[in-house]
Amino acid sequence: MTKPQELILNPNDPQPPKTGPEVQKLITRNTGITFLAILAVITASFFATSILLQLIFSFYLFFLLNPLVEWADRKKISRKLSAITVVLFMVILGGGAGWASYGALSSLAQEIPQYTGKIKKTIQSFQGQANEFQKGTNNIIPQSDQKDEVQKVEVVDKFGAGTGHAVLRGLGSVAEVLVAGFLIPILVLFLLLEKPFLHSALLQAVPPTFKIKEAGHELSAMVSGFFFGNIVVGFFTAAVFYILFSVLQLENRLLLALLAGFMNLIPMVGALLGGLFPMAQAYLQFDTLGPAVTVFGASVFLHFFVANFVIPKIVGSKINVNATAATIGLIFWGWLWGPLGLLLAVPLTATIRIFLSSRKSTEAWARLLSEDAAGELTRMSLPKQIVHK
Repeated sequence: MTKPQELILNPNDPQPPKTGPEVQKLITRNTGITFLAILAVITASFFATSILLQLIFSFYLFFLLNPLVEWADRKKISRKLSAITVVLFMVILGGGAGWASYGALSSLAQEIPQYTGKIKKTIQSFQGQANEFQKGTNNIIPQSDQKDEVQKVEVVDKFGAGTGHAVLRGLGSVAEVLVAGFLIPILVLFLLLEKPFLHSALLQAVPPTFKIKEAGHELSAMVSGFFFGNIVVGFFTAAVFYILFSVLQLENRLLLALLAGFMNLIPMVGALLGGLFPMAQAYLQFDTLGPAVTVFGASVFLHFFVANFVIPKIVGSKINVNATAATIGLIFWGWLWGPLGLLLAVPLTATIRIFLSSRKSTEAWARLLSEDAAGELTRMSLPKQIVHK
C-alpha cells in the first residue's frame, strides 16, 4: 500500500491563521511599537517645537489646498500651474491679512496715549488698595532688614536683565516667523507638486495592515471641515460682535470684533480671551463698568451658544473627538506649545485618533477618543424605549 503523497506548501500560498496566543502577542507588540512612536513624537515636540510646528502647518495647508489642485487635474489643468496658483493665492491672502492686522494694531497702539490718564488712575487705585492691605499685614509678616535703596537696586538690575532677555527672545521669535513664512509655502508647493509620487511611494512603504488610503481621506475631510468651518463660524461671531460694538459706540470695533469672534473659537478659554480686549476698551473709553460687563457677558453667552449649537453642527461631525479627549488635548498641547497649542489642540487630537484607527491593533484606543463611539455606548446603556424615541 502506497503512502499518501505529502502536501507541499508553497511559501507564496496563503498561510493558515495563527493561534490565539500568537495573535495576542502580535497585537501587544504592535501596540507597544505604536506607543513608543507616540512617545518619540511627544519628546521631539518638546525639544523641536519650531520644526514640528512648521511641518504641522505645512501638512494641514497641503490637505486644505490639495482638493483645489485635484479639481484642476480633473479639468485637465496642469498640476504645476494649479499648485503654483493656489500657493500664491495663499501667500497673498495671508500677507494681506497680516498687513491689515498690523495696520489695525498700530492704529490701536497710537490711541493708547489717549487713555494714559485713565490707566494711571486705575493703577493708582490698585496700588492704594495694595498699600492698605500691606499696612494691615505688617504686624503679621516681618519686614525685611535690607534697606530700601538696596532693594531698589536689585529690582532695577533684575528688571534690566529681564528686559534684555525679553528683547533677545522677541528678535528670535520675529526671525522664526520670517523663516517659517518663507519655508512653509515652499514645502506646501512641493507637497502639492509631488503628491502623486509621494502617495505611490507611501503605499509601498507602509505595511498592508495600515489603512493609509482611508486615513488620508479622513484626515483631508477633518482638516477641511475644521478650518473652513471655524472660519465661517468665526466671521459669523465677529459680525454679531460688530453689531453689538456699534450699538455701544465702541471705538476700534472692527478689529475688536474680529479678535473676539475668532478667539471665541478656542475651546474652554475662548470666552475669557474673546471678551478681554473689548472689555478693556469699553472700560477705558466710558470709564464705567456697565459697558465692560455687557461686552464680557456677551462674549460668554456667544461662546456658550457657538460651542454647543453651532460648532457641533458644522465642525463636530468632521472632527469626531469626544469632550474628554478634547479637554485633555487642550491641557496637553496648551502646556506644550502655549497659545498655538490651544489653537491646534482639537485637530491634533483628531489626527492622533485617525492614525490610531488606521491600524487594527490600535483601533480600541481610537474608539477611546472618538465621539461616535461615546455616543454609541451611551445609546446602548439607555433603555430601549428611550433609544427608539
